[in-house]
Amino acid sequence: MDLIQLIKSEYPKAYTHQSVLSASNLLIDNNYLVIHDESDKYMGILTPIDILIHPHKIIEDCVTDKPSISLHESWYSITDKFYFSKSYALPVFKSGDFLGIIEKNDFNKKLKSNIDSLHKSNQESTNIKAIFLKNISHEFRTPLNIMVGFMDLLSEIDFENFYELKDSIIPKIKYSSKKFLDVLNDLITLSSLESGESVNLEITEFSAESICIEIQDYINVISLYDQNKCIYKMQDQYPDVIFFQDRNKILQIVTKILEFASRKSTNKEVNLGCNLQNASINLFVTFNSDNNFNKEYSDLANYEDELFAGTNILLAKALTGYINGNMEIITNDNNTEILFTFPVSLNQKSKKATPFGGGLQHKT
Repeated sequence: MDLIQLIKSEYPKAYTHQSVLSASNLLIDNNYLVIHDESDKYMGILTPIDILIHPHKIIEDCVTDKPSISLHESWYSITDKFYFSKSYALPVFKSGDFLGIIEKNDFNKKLKSNIDSLHKSNQESTNIKAIFLKNISHEFRTPLNIMVGFMDLLSEIDFENFYELKDSIIPKIKYSSKKFLDVLNDLITLSSLESGESVNLEITEFSAESICIEIQDYINVISLYDQNKCIYKMQDQYPDVIFFQDRNKILQIVTKILEFASRKSTNKEVNLGCNLQNASINLFVTFNSDNNFNKEYSDLANYEDELFAGTNILLAKALTGYINGNMEIITNDNNTEILFTFPVSLNQKSKKATPFGGGLQHKT
């Protein structure tokens, strides 16, 4: 939990030499007062309970010791300190310096927000995995049957016929192997999401051009054995930038977007491009869609029908968040664009970029 945003530098204040009576109204209104001495140095926190325990006339005689909070303290430890101190606010220190106070109500709201977010994330991953596993048998059998079938065929043909057939058989075996590997990767990812574990990232340095070339290689393979008979078109120029990110996760996300687009494209044509804009790497996939597409996919719950290997748009969304990216689905009449973005911070000397940001949005 990030405590910096909870720290208040402005708070109800009183001084050690003041009478309790003079500060009573302020104390009643706020349930606490931050006490300073004449040199404005922090001296403690006064609560109504302190006055009941030490009923004196001067504030400094009433103040009792309160535990302090450090910036790197766990939420569990802070919760304990608020509970046992019975204080509505606690001081925050860094290397002995007083930074301000954190109010109990602010801390509880932030804690509840974090818990709700974790619960929502866990529920989402549970739904994704349940629907994925419902289709896993088919997704495993299909590529395996293709590979086994062609292996049997290769074992039966003679040497001369092999060279005549290899150009048609080997790409299909390669495609089926890639599909099988994709299913395994999806299953591993979903298992991590289900258990609440963080998804392992393999951060490497690469260029925007190289990732686009690798996507083109993937397109060349699936075009040979694409049941949707879709035509994929990629732009010829790419942004000249080098950045750090998980290359495999990017490919995993983009391939899912492409296969989703190929199923939804009305004219069976999908366009893919890449650019650098406003300190972001943008990968965009555009295709024609029918009139009902905008209404159908305005609610992300409708994506559940697409939850099987290769077109799992919700899994792509989850992975986008893990690599600190952003995804938007923009629909306009019969045109749809899926925008996959990596916000980056560029270093002009090294021309390297570091990603940040996250989420999935839908726009019309």
